[in-house]
Amino acid sequence: MSDLADLNEQEKIFLAGAIKILIQGEGPAAASTLDDLDRIVDGLGFHDFDEHLERFENDVETPEDFEYLARNLFHAKAKTLITQVLWDLALQKGFASPEDEELIRKIQAWWKE
Repeated sequence: MSDLADLNEQEKIFLAGAIKILIQGEGPAAASTLDDLDRIVDGLGFHDFDEHLERFENDVETPEDFEYLARNLFHAKAKTLITQVLWDLALQKGFASPEDEELIRKIQAWWKE
C-alpha cells in the first residue's frame, strides 16, 4: 500500500483526524507545518483531506471516540501507511516532540505494533 487510494473511508477519516491532532498538539499551526502537511497530502493524493477531516470532526468528540475509531481499523498495510505519514509529519523538524511521539506510540499500542 503506497498511497491513500488503497485506504477505505474509515481509514481516511482516522488519518485526517490524527493529522489534525498531531498538528494541534504543537500549538498554533506554524506555516512550515502547514506547508509540510500540504506536501504530504499532495504526495499521497489525499485530495479529499478536508472532507474526511470534516467527517472526523463531526463523528469524533472525545478521546474515547478517537481510540474506538483507531481500534476498529484492521488492515495492517493501512496501519503502516498511517503510522508512516504521522511519523513523517512529526519528524519535519528533525525530531518528534514528546507530544507527537506520545500520540503515535499510543496509536501503535492500540494496534499492537
